[in-house]
Amino acid sequence: MHELGHTQGLKHCSDKTCFMRDAEGKNPTDEEKDFCQNCKKVLRSKHWKI
Repeated sequence: MHELGHTQGLKHCSDKTCFMRDAEGKNPTDEEKDFCQNCKKVLRSKHWKI
């Protein structure tokens, strides 16, 4: 999901539960639950249905 977000123009996000969080060399997938509201706003502007 993270890499797919990059293909849509999303940058790294500071929200710890957002898929776009910077992993900082780790694999924190147990903390990432969804795109945050800011990232969802960008994706919706690209006609994503989320």
